[in-house]
Amino acid sequence: MSDPSGQLRRARRVTLAHQSFKVTIADPGPHSLLSAGLYICLGTAFAFSVAALRYDPKVPRWLLVLGAVAALFDLLASLFFNNVPVFEWVTVALFLAYVLSVGVSLRSPTNKPV
Repeated sequence: MSDPSGQLRRARRVTLAHQSFKVTIADPGPHSLLSAGLYICLGTAFAFSVAALRYDPKVPRWLLVLGAVAALFDLLASLFFNNVPVFEWVTVALFLAYVLSVGVSLRSPTNKPV
């Protein structure tokens, strides 16, 4: 015969483990911490790319400002508003706009797609 108290303890452990990783809009749990870490690392990489492109004469000033705004918005949103999912999407949109703008501005006229 099986021990009912042992089964109850195992069921309780499984339930507690399942509840600790549950991610909802009301309680984001570990998602907000990991998301903030990811976005801070991405923002740091974008800030370094702005610093590296600063000395390239082909890069317009507005593009550097866009990159700096994206990195600063990302830092502020990750540190203070990491529980607000809308700010994650705004950050992603700024990152994509910056990367697309860098690609368009640095494309040379001789490198046309085939």
